[in-house]
Amino acid sequence: MKGVLSLILVIGMSTASAQTFLGVGFSNTQLSEKAFDDAAGFSLMVEKDIDLSKSTRWKMHPNLHVSFLYSDADRVFEPLYLNVISISPKVSYEVISSKKVQVAPYANPFLSMLLGLLSGDPAFESAPVDNFKGGIESGIRVDMVLSKTTIRIIPIAVQLGGSFYRQGMISLLFRL
Repeated sequence: MKGVLSLILVIGMSTASAQTFLGVGFSNTQLSEKAFDDAAGFSLMVEKDIDLSKSTRWKMHPNLHVSFLYSDADRVFEPLYLNVISISPKVSYEVISSKKVQVAPYANPFLSMLLGLLSGDPAFESAPVDNFKGGIESGIRVDMVLSKTTIRIIPIAVQLGGSFYRQGMISLLFRL
């Protein structure tokens, strides 16, 4: 876990400029149809803004998103602890663009790596998890420009992948 946190900080610092964002959020993940495989926790995110063109509202926000998830529902049987590391390009179009507020929906592919301990059924033991999930991520971002910084709110982001993988996220980021 210390290695993941260090990686996020190094990436954030190495890309630090006026348009690099660092923040935290809440994640809720569903790994299968079984309720035993639902987990929630906090997340960290680094995002870098890239203008695709000076004369357009299209932007790209490549990001690294790390979730630290756990489940209390199955603590009686077997624990679930999971780290989810996601990368995605996040191409968005600003539907509202003013000097103080920008609102932009996005939809893009994502790739996630799952690492951790997945709970078993009550009769079985927990099993280690180390696999990849891919799919489509969509959401909306709201940037609020303040006098000295910019706050980015992502009120909803949803990842839908194969094998019944679902992850919902809410994030709050600040420009570095």
